[in-house]
Amino acid sequence: MEINDKTLKMFSENGYENYLDLLGIMQRFYGTFYFKSIHPIQDKENFEIGRSSLILLQSNCYRSKMLAKSYIQGLNNENPFTTALSSRAHYETTGVLAFLLKKYRQYLKSDITRNQLETILKSLLWGVMDKWDFPEDTPDPINALKLIDAIDYFMKIKYQKKEKNFRGAYEFLSEICHPNSYGNLLAINIKKSKFRDELETYDAFSYNIGSFFQSFNAYRDIYLELLDEILKHEDIPQEFKGGNALPRNEIEK
Repeated sequence: MEINDKTLKMFSENGYENYLDLLGIMQRFYGTFYFKSIHPIQDKENFEIGRSSLILLQSNCYRSKMLAKSYIQGLNNENPFTTALSSRAHYETTGVLAFLLKKYRQYLKSDITRNQLETILKSLLWGVMDKWDFPEDTPDPINALKLIDAIDYFMKIKYQKKEKNFRGAYEFLSEICHPNSYGNLLAINIKKSKFRDELETYDAFSYNIGSFFQSFNAYRDIYLELLDEILKHEDIPQEFKGGNALPRNEIEK
């Protein structure tokens, strides 16, 4: 997950040096909190909130890690479509944890029942729209915009931020990812009034660098708070406690 010399030069020329520090934080985060040693086994007949939440955390963390890697590759390859697609998907990935954290805290306050929490967790784990080869009782997924709004809810509660910055950034990235005006304009060099060729470079704005790192910062924040809540309140199977798994002393406040 290393940036090349061209990307480093772009960061330096545009005053993005602080993002270089975040790259280091990102690498340490994934190195610490993604555990390959746990066993993703779930007994559907005896649903356990603790085990299921940790399985979701790890599956989600792997997705986050690979999307971050894809984003960096997009920067290095000077491909703003790759960076937009990776960023947008990372917002949704962050939203999954934000939504679960919101609902888990509602459960702790008895605002929702255990059965309601289990239903939500099953949708986050197994939800799918295309059920062609799935059991009839397979749940639907949670709507993506509900996930994104859960990030803004987290920021409002934790940092008193009333603006829906994550919804706004997500919708902007969506306009690039969809075959709409923003995405089409990436094919045109407006200053020269001509279509681009593959050797032309883009300005730093085209890569939505701030949007991606905003998403990672929120992801890290939410992941750590959700992990801490689960470890405090749920019975964790022994398989999750061995070796370097769940290093609670590594959780940064």
